[in-house]
Amino acid sequence: MVSVETQLLTNPFVYVVLFATCIGLWLFFRRRKPELPVIFFEKIGKVFPHSALSEEWTSTKSLLSLFNYLSRRGFTSITPEDLSHPLPPKPVLLAFLGGYRSFYQKVFPLLKEHKIKATLFVATDLVGTYNSWQDPHQEPWQDLVTKEELQEMHASGFVSVGVLPLKADDISTFSIEKAEFALTESAYRFEHQFGFAPKASCNYPAQRTDSNIASLPLWNNQHPLFIISEEHNMLPLKNFVLNGFFFNRPLWYTRLLLWKLR
Repeated sequence: MVSVETQLLTNPFVYVVLFATCIGLWLFFRRRKPELPVIFFEKIGKVFPHSALSEEWTSTKSLLSLFNYLSRRGFTSITPEDLSHPLPPKPVLLAFLGGYRSFYQKVFPLLKEHKIKATLFVATDLVGTYNSWQDPHQEPWQDLVTKEELQEMHASGFVSVGVLPLKADDISTFSIEKAEFALTESAYRFEHQFGFAPKASCNYPAQRTDSNIASLPLWNNQHPLFIISEEHNMLPLKNFVLNGFFFNRPLWYTRLLLWKLR
Protein backbone atom coordinates (compact mmCIF):
# COMPACT_ATOMS: atom_id res chain seq x y z
CA MET A 1 0.00 0.00 0.00
CA VAL A 2 1.31 3.43 -0.96
CA SER A 3 1.51 5.79 1.99
CA VAL A 4 -0.23 9.15 2.09
CA GLU A 5 3.18 10.88 2.16
CA THR A 6 4.25 9.12 -1.02
CA GLN A 7 0.99 9.99 -2.76
CA LEU A 8 1.47 13.65 -1.90
CA LEU A 9 5.08 13.67 -3.09
CA THR A 10 4.12 12.11 -6.43
CA ASN A 11 1.12 14.37 -7.00
CA PRO A 12 2.09 17.21 -9.41
CA PHE A 13 -0.77 19.37 -8.10
CA VAL A 14 1.02 19.65 -4.75
CA TYR A 15 4.08 21.16 -6.44
CA VAL A 16 1.91 23.59 -8.39
CA VAL A 17 0.30 24.77 -5.13
CA LEU A 18 3.69 25.11 -3.42
CA PHE A 19 5.10 27.05 -6.36
CA ALA A 20 2.09 29.38 -6.46
CA THR A 21 2.34 29.90 -2.70
CA CYS A 22 6.02 30.82 -2.93
CA ILE A 23 5.34 33.28 -5.75
CA GLY A 24 2.48 34.81 -3.78
CA LEU A 25 4.62 35.23 -0.66
CA TRP A 26 7.42 36.77 -2.70
CA LEU A 27 5.06 39.27 -4.34
CA PHE A 28 3.57 40.17 -0.95
CA PHE A 29 6.80 40.60 1.01
CA ARG A 30 9.11 41.97 -1.69
CA ARG A 31 10.17 45.56 -1.35
CA ARG A 32 8.41 47.82 -3.79
CA LYS A 33 10.06 50.70 -5.57
CA PRO A 34 9.73 54.02 -3.71
CA GLU A 35 6.15 55.24 -3.89
CA LEU A 36 4.09 58.23 -2.82
CA PRO A 37 0.83 57.08 -1.21
CA VAL A 38 -2.03 59.58 -1.42
CA ILE A 39 -4.88 58.97 1.04
CA PHE A 40 -8.24 60.65 0.42
CA PHE A 41 -10.73 61.56 3.15
CA GLU A 42 -14.18 63.13 2.96
CA LYS A 43 -16.27 63.84 6.07
CA ILE A 44 -14.78 63.66 9.55
CA GLY A 45 -16.80 62.93 12.68
CA LYS A 46 -19.83 60.89 13.64
CA VAL A 47 -22.10 59.45 10.95
CA PHE A 48 -25.68 60.71 10.91
CA PRO A 49 -28.30 58.12 11.90
CA HIS A 50 -29.77 56.31 8.87
CA SER A 51 -27.24 57.96 6.54
CA ALA A 52 -26.99 56.48 3.05
CA LEU A 53 -23.46 57.88 2.76
CA SER A 54 -21.81 56.27 5.78
CA GLU A 55 -18.82 55.19 3.64
CA GLU A 56 -17.88 58.86 3.25
CA TRP A 57 -17.24 59.30 6.97
CA THR A 58 -14.07 58.81 9.00
CA SER A 59 -14.27 58.94 12.79
CA THR A 60 -11.91 61.22 14.68
CA LYS A 61 -10.68 58.13 16.54
CA SER A 62 -9.71 56.35 13.31
CA LEU A 63 -8.00 59.46 12.01
CA LEU A 64 -6.02 59.85 15.22
CA SER A 65 -5.00 56.18 15.06
CA LEU A 66 -3.71 56.73 11.53
CA PHE A 67 -1.75 59.82 12.60
CA ASN A 68 -0.13 57.86 15.43
CA TYR A 69 0.69 54.99 13.06
CA LEU A 70 2.33 57.32 10.54
CA SER A 71 4.44 58.90 13.26
CA ARG A 72 5.54 55.55 14.72
CA ARG A 73 6.47 54.16 11.30
CA GLY A 74 8.54 57.16 10.27
CA PHE A 75 6.30 58.51 7.51
CA THR A 76 6.62 62.19 6.65
CA SER A 77 3.50 64.08 5.58
CA ILE A 78 3.97 66.31 2.55
CA THR A 79 1.85 68.74 0.53
CA PRO A 80 1.77 69.59 -3.20
CA GLU A 81 4.36 72.34 -2.65
CA ASP A 82 6.89 69.67 -1.65
CA LEU A 83 6.62 67.83 -4.97
CA SER A 84 9.06 70.18 -6.67
CA HIS A 85 11.78 69.26 -4.15
CA PRO A 86 13.50 65.95 -3.28
CA LEU A 87 11.05 63.97 -1.14
CA PRO A 88 11.83 62.30 2.20
CA PRO A 89 12.36 58.50 2.31
CA LYS A 90 8.77 57.67 3.38
CA PRO A 91 6.45 60.43 2.13
CA VAL A 92 2.67 60.36 2.45
CA LEU A 93 0.13 62.91 1.23
CA LEU A 94 -3.16 63.30 3.10
CA ALA A 95 -5.92 64.87 0.98
CA PHE A 96 -9.26 65.97 2.46
CA LEU A 97 -11.95 66.47 -0.17
CA GLY A 98 -14.97 68.75 -0.05
CA GLY A 99 -13.85 71.55 2.25
CA TYR A 100 -16.17 70.51 5.09
CA ARG A 101 -16.18 72.69 8.18
CA SER A 102 -15.56 69.55 10.24
CA PHE A 103 -12.02 69.69 8.86
CA TYR A 104 -11.44 73.05 10.55
CA GLN A 105 -13.16 71.97 13.75
CA LYS A 106 -11.80 68.42 14.16
CA VAL A 107 -8.81 67.84 11.88
CA PHE A 108 -6.95 71.14 11.96
CA PRO A 109 -6.32 70.96 15.75
CA LEU A 110 -4.98 67.41 15.38
CA LEU A 111 -2.64 68.45 12.57
CA LYS A 112 -1.12 71.17 14.74
CA GLU A 113 -0.87 68.88 17.75
CA HIS A 114 0.85 66.05 15.85
CA LYS A 115 2.86 68.28 13.49
CA ILE A 116 1.28 66.69 10.42
CA LYS A 117 0.57 68.44 7.14
CA ALA A 118 -2.49 67.90 4.94
CA THR A 119 -4.12 69.26 1.80
CA LEU A 120 -7.72 70.51 1.78
CA PHE A 121 -9.61 70.65 -1.51
CA VAL A 122 -12.48 73.15 -1.72
CA ALA A 123 -15.07 74.15 -4.33
CA THR A 124 -14.32 77.85 -4.85
CA ASP A 125 -17.90 79.03 -5.42
CA LEU A 126 -19.22 77.15 -2.37
CA VAL A 127 -16.78 78.31 0.31
CA GLY A 128 -18.76 79.47 3.35
CA THR A 129 -21.97 77.73 2.23
CA TYR A 130 -22.85 74.01 2.20
CA ASN A 131 -22.26 70.90 0.09
CA SER A 132 -25.06 71.53 -2.37
CA TRP A 133 -23.70 68.85 -4.74
CA GLN A 134 -25.06 66.20 -2.36
CA ASP A 135 -28.61 64.80 -2.34
CA PRO A 136 -30.10 65.93 1.03
CA HIS A 137 -32.40 62.89 1.02
CA GLN A 138 -29.36 60.67 1.51
CA GLU A 139 -27.95 62.71 4.39
CA PRO A 140 -28.31 66.26 5.77
CA TRP A 141 -26.18 68.91 4.09
CA GLN A 142 -22.89 69.86 5.76
CA ASP A 143 -21.43 73.33 6.33
CA LEU A 144 -18.26 74.19 4.43
CA VAL A 145 -15.24 76.15 5.63
CA THR A 146 -15.32 79.94 5.50
CA LYS A 147 -12.88 82.37 3.90
CA GLU A 148 -11.47 83.36 7.29
CA GLU A 149 -10.95 79.73 8.31
CA LEU A 150 -9.16 78.98 5.03
CA GLN A 151 -6.83 81.92 5.51
CA GLU A 152 -6.09 80.92 9.11
CA MET A 153 -5.26 77.34 8.13
CA HIS A 154 -3.13 78.44 5.19
CA ALA A 155 -1.14 80.79 7.44
CA SER A 156 -0.47 77.98 9.94
CA GLY A 157 1.78 76.07 7.53
CA PHE A 158 0.01 72.78 8.29
CA VAL A 159 -2.69 73.04 5.61
CA SER A 160 -2.18 73.41 1.88
CA VAL A 161 -5.28 74.32 -0.12
CA GLY A 162 -6.31 72.95 -3.50
CA VAL A 163 -9.42 73.41 -5.61
CA LEU A 164 -12.27 71.28 -6.88
CA PRO A 165 -14.44 72.35 -9.83
CA LEU A 166 -16.26 75.63 -9.11
CA LYS A 167 -19.37 74.05 -7.60
CA ALA A 168 -17.93 70.54 -7.15
CA ASP A 169 -19.45 69.41 -10.45
CA ASP A 170 -18.72 65.92 -11.73
CA ILE A 171 -16.34 66.88 -14.55
CA SER A 172 -16.03 63.26 -15.71
CA THR A 173 -19.29 63.97 -17.58
CA PHE A 174 -17.84 67.12 -19.26
CA SER A 175 -15.99 67.52 -22.51
CA ILE A 176 -12.22 67.85 -22.08
CA GLU A 177 -12.41 71.58 -22.82
CA LYS A 178 -15.20 72.17 -20.31
CA ALA A 179 -13.43 70.04 -17.68
CA GLU A 180 -10.23 72.04 -18.07
CA PHE A 181 -12.16 75.30 -17.75
CA ALA A 182 -13.93 74.07 -14.59
CA LEU A 183 -10.60 73.53 -12.82
CA THR A 184 -8.56 76.43 -14.20
CA GLU A 185 -11.37 78.91 -13.59
CA SER A 186 -11.82 77.56 -10.07
CA ALA A 187 -8.12 78.16 -9.35
CA TYR A 188 -8.21 81.64 -10.91
CA ARG A 189 -11.24 82.75 -8.88
CA PHE A 190 -9.83 81.23 -5.71
CA GLU A 191 -6.61 83.25 -5.86
CA HIS A 192 -8.48 86.51 -6.52
CA GLN A 193 -11.07 85.91 -3.81
CA PHE A 194 -8.90 84.55 -1.01
CA GLY A 195 -5.53 86.20 -1.57
CA PHE A 196 -3.31 83.17 -2.15
CA ALA A 197 -2.91 80.66 -4.95
CA PRO A 198 -4.26 77.09 -4.64
CA LYS A 199 -1.55 74.46 -4.88
CA ALA A 200 -3.38 71.63 -6.67
CA SER A 201 -6.65 70.52 -8.28
CA CYS A 202 -8.82 67.41 -7.92
CA ASN A 203 -11.60 65.92 -10.03
CA TYR A 204 -13.80 65.12 -6.98
CA PRO A 205 -16.69 64.30 -6.89
CA ALA A 206 -16.40 62.00 -9.89
CA GLN A 207 -18.63 59.05 -10.64
CA ARG A 208 -15.83 57.61 -12.74
CA THR A 209 -12.26 58.47 -13.64
CA ASP A 210 -12.12 59.49 -17.29
CA SER A 211 -8.72 58.94 -18.89
CA ASN A 212 -9.10 62.34 -20.57
CA ILE A 213 -9.13 64.04 -17.16
CA ALA A 214 -5.63 62.78 -16.41
CA SER A 215 -4.37 64.45 -19.58
CA LEU A 216 -5.56 67.96 -18.69
CA PRO A 217 -2.71 70.41 -19.41
CA LEU A 218 -2.96 72.27 -16.10
CA TRP A 219 -0.23 74.90 -15.78
CA ASN A 220 2.18 72.89 -17.93
CA ASN A 221 2.33 70.11 -15.33
CA GLN A 222 3.42 72.51 -12.58
CA HIS A 223 0.03 72.39 -10.87
CA PRO A 224 -0.65 68.85 -9.56
CA LEU A 225 -3.89 67.14 -10.53
CA PHE A 226 -5.23 64.54 -8.09
CA ILE A 227 -7.20 61.64 -9.54
CA ILE A 228 -9.44 59.30 -7.53
CA SER A 229 -7.85 56.03 -8.60
CA GLU A 230 -5.91 53.24 -6.92
CA GLU A 231 -2.96 53.29 -9.28
CA HIS A 232 0.52 53.79 -7.82
CA ASN A 233 2.61 56.97 -7.76
CA MET A 234 6.12 55.64 -8.29
CA LEU A 235 9.03 57.88 -7.31
CA PRO A 236 10.57 59.87 -8.79
CA LEU A 237 7.37 61.29 -10.20
CA LYS A 238 7.23 61.55 -13.98
CA ASN A 239 4.36 64.03 -13.99
CA PHE A 240 2.05 65.83 -11.60
CA VAL A 241 -0.97 63.56 -12.01
CA LEU A 242 -1.33 61.80 -8.65
CA ASN A 243 -3.55 58.82 -7.86
CA GLY A 244 -4.97 58.10 -4.42
CA PHE A 245 -7.25 55.77 -2.50
CA PHE A 246 -10.06 56.54 -0.07
CA PHE A 247 -9.66 55.95 3.65
CA ASN A 248 -13.00 54.16 3.82
CA ARG A 249 -11.80 50.61 4.47
CA PRO A 250 -10.91 49.08 7.83
CA LEU A 251 -7.88 50.78 9.39
CA TRP A 252 -5.87 47.55 9.24
CA TYR A 253 -6.17 47.55 5.43
CA THR A 254 -4.65 51.02 5.10
CA ARG A 255 -1.91 50.03 7.52
CA LEU A 256 -1.20 46.98 5.38
CA LEU A 257 -0.89 49.10 2.24
CA LEU A 258 1.50 51.47 4.01
CA TRP A 259 3.43 48.60 5.58
CA LYS A 260 4.22 47.24 2.14
CA LEU A 261 5.97 50.56 1.43
CA ARG A 262 8.31 50.11 4.40
